[in-house]
Amino acid sequence: MSDPESQAPHEPLLDNPTASPVLSQIPETIRRNPLFVSAYNFFTHNCMGFLFGLITAFALKTVGQTIAVLVVLAFIGIQCLAYCGYVKFNWSTVAGSIARQFDFNQDGQLTWADAQIAINKFWSVFLAWGVPSTVSFLIGFYLGWKIL
Repeated sequence: MSDPESQAPHEPLLDNPTASPVLSQIPETIRRNPLFVSAYNFFTHNCMGFLFGLITAFALKTVGQTIAVLVVLAFIGIQCLAYCGYVKFNWSTVAGSIARQFDFNQDGQLTWADAQIAINKFWSVFLAWGVPSTVSFLIGFYLGWKIL
């Protein structure tokens, strides 16, 4: 038996049948079959992605509207304070601070090159997470948003 500490976190612990009551019912010859291992990995990753998508959609739908209203009310309140003269904003400093956060190539300007770097970073994270898991998450999120 291999050491569970040495296995990658995304791989199931098929060597340990006591890890799951379902796995304990499956004979070892089947558990060691590469086709079974591939199917097990596929279904566990995709089902979890789908389930997390449903949960995320439900949470955003229920809590997101309240948070959006609170953010808008806070913005209106700050603008009222600024209009009455209680608060002053240096908008050029705010804009410069935000621009520095999105200036990925550090050239001092927001250009198409910065957008390309941001898109490449997004895709590298998207692909590193795993396309099947991501697609199942997105399907679960979409269905959760439409149905729940």
